[in-house]
Amino acid sequence: MSGHRRTAVVLHGLQAQDRQWMLAELPGADQAIVRSHLAELEALGFQPGPDVLAAVQDLAASVAMTADAAVVSDVSGLQHATLQQMQTLLQDEPAALVARLLALQNWPWQEALLAALPAPQRQRIRMQQPMQPAPALDTWLQENLQSRLQALPRQEPLEGVRRSKPLPWWQTVWGALSWKR
Repeated sequence: MSGHRRTAVVLHGLQAQDRQWMLAELPGADQAIVRSHLAELEALGFQPGPDVLAAVQDLAASVAMTADAAVVSDVSGLQHATLQQMQTLLQDEPAALVARLLALQNWPWQEALLAALPAPQRQRIRMQQPMQPAPALDTWLQENLQSRLQALPRQEPLEGVRRSKPLPWWQTVWGALSWKR
């Protein structure tokens, strides 16, 4: 619910004289918007009083919970991200942010990501203090990573090459060294 609508609901519950005084304190553009919302409330037949405010707060809370559930389902792409994609997304992020993301849930790429990180970085991530609950931050973090994931260029597999698992590090190093001979 927008701030203008909330304001209208609160003002709708006030006495007419108090409502006019509060409206006069708002900037002109905001006054016009709030007045239109007040007119809408009156046209819909809402009676002023504290019960209206409580009902609107309950409605706003249920809408917020539905929106949070939608956000969680929208970030399911992070579940299906590849190790390389997550390395690209998280390579320059601070250890506290990576630790917070890893603490949100058990990601399929989580152990591989930690194993692929340099030991000092992995140590800093694991040494993070237990985090305080911050649902808005967690939601923002997941939404941000989801949008950045979608913005990454799609990597097409090489023709004729199909690998279910990445090569072990020693095969990768050996292959790189064999080209230098």
